[in-house]
Amino acid sequence: MSLPNIPTDNLYKFMAIAGLVLFISANTLYVIDNNKIADTAQEWLRNGSIYTFEQKTLNTEINSSQKRIKELENTMRTAKPQEKQTISAEISSEKDLVKNNNNKLKEVNKNIISLNNSLNIDRFKKEAEEAKLTTLIVDVVGLLSIFFGFSLWYNRLQKYQDIMIKQKAESKSNSGELADN
Repeated sequence: MSLPNIPTDNLYKFMAIAGLVLFISANTLYVIDNNKIADTAQEWLRNGSIYTFEQKTLNTEINSSQKRIKELENTMRTAKPQEKQTISAEISSEKDLVKNNNNKLKEVNKNIISLNNSLNIDRFKKEAEEAKLTTLIVDVVGLLSIFFGFSLWYNRLQKYQDIMIKQKAESKSNSGELADN
């Protein structure tokens, strides 16, 4: 696949087309950059949601295990001696579960703190403003280039070429009429 030839026959056409390329490129890059920023923000929100869900789930499991431990301790007070060993093993198992879940909860809380520390909304705003300003500047330059390129091309070249073509056509039609007579 070959790219179309850029009109280099005069500077005005080139200036106009270069401005058009600048305008389109700046806006395309702006959309791509904003999509990257939005993707990063969504990733942070997704991770935050996951950590929050894990935190709530672990808290629920810990509370449930602690209730179960209290129930088992109450049951153990009134239990027969042969049942006490089984109940004691269940209490120990629940306490281990609480300990493991507390360790997991500490890790999740560290992740949440780390995520919150790395989340810098001001950075997102600054990046978005810089992208907007850069795009605006390039758009203005591109539009000015388009406007002046095409207007100079038309006023300094094309208008006169059109007149010459018209005169040439009229002279051919006049000479054709003379030849017919």
